[in-house]
Amino acid sequence: MSTAKCRSHGEQFPRISRDRLRSKLVKQFETPWTICDLEDVITGRPGRATDLEACKLRNSRGIYGQRGDDLHFRTDIAVAAGDELLKAARRTALRKYPGMEADGSVLLVLAAGWNADHTTFDCLDSDGHAWRKAELVALAELCALDGHPASTFRVKFKQLLRRLQGEHTAFLLQPISDICAIAPSNTSELQRALEHTLSAPAEARKASCLLWPQQKRQRCQTDAEKLSELTGIPEETAQSILEATGTIAGALQHPMFQPTPQLAARSFKQRLRQPVEVINLDDDLDDP
Repeated sequence: MSTAKCRSHGEQFPRISRDRLRSKLVKQFETPWTICDLEDVITGRPGRATDLEACKLRNSRGIYGQRGDDLHFRTDIAVAAGDELLKAARRTALRKYPGMEADGSVLLVLAAGWNADHTTFDCLDSDGHAWRKAELVALAELCALDGHPASTFRVKFKQLLRRLQGEHTAFLLQPISDICAIAPSNTSELQRALEHTLSAPAEARKASCLLWPQQKRQRCQTDAEKLSELTGIPEETAQSILEATGTIAGALQHPMFQPTPQLAARSFKQRLRQPVEVINLDDDLDDP
């Protein structure tokens, strides 16, 4: 449960919560407790999570209840509640990684994406975006970097922001199940790949999946022209699609290329009504 309102109205962000079930990698790094569990400790309700027992903050009104705002902590308790939330996350991390204090590890808390709950996941909207899918891909790719230095995360954040600013076709076609943990031993190679993507000219930049082999990208450049001719989409878009799917056959199987009214209306709007003019031939025959 995301906020206190979930207690009476059900999950406030059902689509985002359901999307995250698709990624075992993302679920692996979720805390075993929720914000509502933390509020239970603060209000003194029974049945509390172990990592939250150390919380000393108490308030009978809980941490929500700001007039006109169901999403954020109440202003009179927001700072203290935020501190307790971070402390609880740190305690949970220490239980999972007992040696993180000794080796100077940094805990990165990812708590974003909820405002995308109303957006699309399996098709592009009228602006060429699929924010729910993009949020899930971004979250999974960040989770895949567990154990890497902060500098790698910094470069990855920049790469993701650049990808998010463009069309989301590559996000749309990227399988969540293909995003796996990357061993920290590959840090140098990973950083070089990310920095190369960031430094490339805009017209040559590719929204490619992480660390794809060079020869696969080479082949996609040739196939992009073929896919562009077959579908009528721009070659740059075709190239992004191929880098996500790998083959022309795989790209053509995606629902975005199927003649369904739903996708036609919500994404490319390919169906257009042709004007029809009716000519009455009998009237012409009556004329002398």
